[in-house]
Formats: sequence, structure tokens, C-alpha cells
Amino acid sequence: MQTNHANAIKGLSIATIVLAALGILGAVITVAVANVMGTMLLEMGPDMVASGYASGSTHGLDYEYNMSDEQAIAMVSMLTSVVGGGVGIWMLICNVVILVAGIMGLRGYNKPEKLGNVFIWAIVGAVLSFLGGGIITMVLLIIVAVFANKDKKLYAGMASAGAGMPAAAPVAAAPVAPAAQPVAQPVVQPGAQPVAQPIAQPSTITQPSTAPVADADTASPLNGSAQ
Repeated sequence: MQTNHANAIKGLSIATIVLAALGILGAVITVAVANVMGTMLLEMGPDMVASGYASGSTHGLDYEYNMSDEQAIAMVSMLTSVVGGGVGIWMLICNVVILVAGIMGLRGYNKPEKLGNVFIWAIVGAVLSFLGGGIITMVLLIIVAVFANKDKKLYAGMASAGAGMPAAAPVAAAPVAPAAQPVAQPVVQPGAQPVAQPIAQPSTITQPSTAPVADADTASPLNGSAQ
């Protein structure tokens, strides 16, 4: 989700990463140059001191600190290596922290839950930029911290406003009518003649006819003759 200053934080973080990478490269070169100069002083120091004596100039260390030429050359060489190397190492530490701050800003510029980490790392990187002499990266990280803090407050306000709103009542779902089952239709074969079905006639039940029975006394001829 985009925030109001997401694009600005992203661009400033990329610029910070580039400048921090250049600062790390410069710190490594500073340490290497300091070591090379210390070694060169040890190797070329006696010749330089001899040429100085020949020209009538002296380094003065043998008078003030009671040092020999070799001891003076060794001390200057050590100071060159220690001071130059220490400055380079301090620059390296500062630029590594600045690089981490830029990476954190690039990873969390559009994530509200990471804006707090972006703000903290930007402040730490700005402090170390000031201590390491990186004025440009200090300004960039201060702007990143301000934008991250504003976006963090914006999202906190939106979250609190959303929590205060009443929840919407659930909408009752309309009853779904059951799907009608398809009725299988008889398949009529082409060319088939319909077969006439015989119509069943109701069966007639023959009742036995009961003929009237004539009176035995009247019907019998014997009875007439007997009378």
C-alpha cells in the first residue's frame, strides 16, 4: 500500500545507498594508502634524512626527544599508518551503518509496519554521517526520518479511525432454490413406427341366470291327473 511519502523515501534511500557504497570504497582506499605510505617511509626514510642533513636542515627530533634517525623514521611511519588506518576504519564503520539505514528505508518505504524501523535507522545513520563527515547523507537521512515519522502517524490515525467505526450488519443471504432435476425424455429412433397398444376391454362377468322354478304341484302332469 502506497503512503503519502513512499516515493520520496524510496528515492532518498537509493541515493543514500549509492553514497554509502562510495564512502565504503573511499574508506578502503584510505586504509590502503596509509599502510603504503607507512611502508614507504620505513624504506625511504634514511635517504630522506640524509638528504636533509646534506642540505643543512634537520628534523629536530634528536634534539627534543633524544631520538636517533631510525627511531624518528619508525615513529613517523607508525603514526602515518595508525592515524590514516584509524580514520579509514572509522569511515568504513560509519558508511556501513549508513548503507544499512538506506537498505532499511528501501525495504520498508511502503510497509506501514516497518516505518518505525525506517525512522530509527535513519536517525542512527544521520548521527554517524555527521560524525563521519558525510554531510550529504546526513541531510538525506534526516529527510527520510521526517517522512517516515509522518507516514507512521498517518497510518496510526487511520487505524484508530477505522477501529471507532461501527461494524456493518451482516446481510442475510437469500434462500437458494433447489436446482430442478432434468427429466429424461424418451429417445425416438428415426424411422420407427409407433406400435399400437391394444386397448384392454373391461371383462364382462356373466351372471348365472336363475330361471323361475315352476311350482311342483302345478307343473307336474301327475298332479293334474291325480286330482
